Amino acid sequence: MTQTLTRILCCLLLLTASLGGSNAYAQKRKTTKQQLQAQQQQTTAARKKSQAQATQLNKNIQAALDTVILLDNQIERQQHDIDSLNDGITALQQQIATLEEEMARLQQQLAEKKTRYARAMVNMQRHRKLQNKLLFIFSAKNFDQAIRRLRYTQEYSAFLRAQGQMIKQQQADILRKQNELLAAKTKLETHRVALQEQMALLEQAKASQQEHVKYLNKNLKTLQRQIKEYQRKEADLNKQIDRIIQEEIAEAQRKAEAERKRREEAARAAANASNAADKSAARTTERAIERATAADTKLSTDFAANKGRLPMPVTGTATIIRHYGRYTVSGLSHVQLDNKGIDIRGQQGARACAIFDGTVSGVYQIGTANVILVRHGEYISVYSGIDTPAVAKGEHVNTRQNLGTLATDDNDQPTLHFQLRKQSQRLNPEQWIKR
Repeated sequence: MTQTLTRILCCLLLLTASLGGSNAYAQKRKTTKQQLQAQQQQTTAARKKSQAQATQLNKNIQAALDTVILLDNQIERQQHDIDSLNDGITALQQQIATLEEEMARLQQQLAEKKTRYARAMVNMQRHRKLQNKLLFIFSAKNFDQAIRRLRYTQEYSAFLRAQGQMIKQQQADILRKQNELLAAKTKLETHRVALQEQMALLEQAKASQQEHVKYLNKNLKTLQRQIKEYQRKEADLNKQIDRIIQEEIAEAQRKAEAERKRREEAARAAANASNAADKSAARTTERAIERATAADTKLSTDFAANKGRLPMPVTGTATIIRHYGRYTVSGLSHVQLDNKGIDIRGQQGARACAIFDGTVSGVYQIGTANVILVRHGEYISVYSGIDTPAVAKGEHVNTRQNLGTLATDDNDQPTLHFQLRKQSQRLNPEQWIKR
């Protein structure tokens, strides 16, 4: 009996030990799985954080580059204002010097006139009998002497009146010159204060620009990678715009050829018409074609005549953030930028607007935004980056008419890419737009 109990106890002990080992193994497996899941979550979070940091870095670099370009424009404008103020100050200084010379001359002339007038008055006092004109005249020995004395008194009185009037006029001239001199000096002081303010703003802009340039140089590889990506996208966009414009030019040429043939047919019909009604209809058609051609020619001429006076193609306050052609930015001589048009940044809610009267020759969606082409005779304006177009193909538009709201760029800013062509020839929009 005792042996049996002993065996049962041993079995129970062995069973308990086995169950305890299984639980420990299961617990260990559960802990390892939780650790792996935690590590996976940490890796995912780290990857997302790294991606967010890279995205933010790209935005910061893009913002810094835009800021450098904007500051470059601001510095250029302020330098122009400073040069204008300096020119104005020089001109005012010359004006003041001239006015002071004129003042001195007028005062000298006034002194001379006063001296002559005083001598005349003294002379009159010495000949008191001249004060009684009648006594002086009738005391003459003969009629001829009386006539001479009469003429003398008249001329002497006129001389005194003229001298007095000249003195008054001279005093008025001096007062006017004094006022002009005071106004010129006040304006000069205003120019000097404005110059000091512009100089201070210029120094602030340069300091700010230098800070952004340092940041960009520190992240130069990322910046160059961004620029390459931007240029790749821009090249794709320009390729599509070029294709669209070539199609537009080909369509215009087909229409022109069709109009030419219609004109020839109208002329032949008029020549071969057997009755007056047919001739009249043919000539009416020919005149309509001629008017359309003349209107197109006039539109091209008017457009060209407004070079340098065309409005900015963006409503509200707008700034050119990327210029036309190949260029470098201050402080980043190793970074080359190239643009087939100009990029204009507007305020939130800004809209694109037509720079001149014309006809919408096409509205195309490229990527997530739209491109609108407006034909002004042989000139074509291109508005790329339209979020919601407000016009349709074939619609006539007037100068400054709304074409649509601007889409945002990679930096979440409303930006318009604007190009100008004369048929397929690219033009520098900055030479045509008034800023």
